[in-house]
Amino acid sequence: MDIAPELQLLPESLDLNDEQRAIITHDDGPLLVIAGPGSGKTHSLILRAMNLLLLDKAKPEEFVLCTFTEKAANESNKPFQKQVGISMVCC
Repeated sequence: MDIAPELQLLPESLDLNDEQRAIITHDDGPLLVIAGPGSGKTHSLILRAMNLLLLDKAKPEEFVLCTFTEKAANESNKPFQKQVGISMVCC
């Protein structure tokens, strides 16, 4: 799967490493990402969800994104609202 043109324009998409790019372009079923703190897991998963939405490969109601901190959950909502125009439910 490619990266959506709209997503490639974001500054956050310019500094991706190979592992992050693999997460964003993964489209073969569910994906579990395990990595250390500060490695870009949440950021990569948000970009992956945005990519799937922008490429019309998924609908918003088909997503479940989980993170371990409330801060990460709340910060994850900002890119969705700005780029895709939807808001996530953070609990």
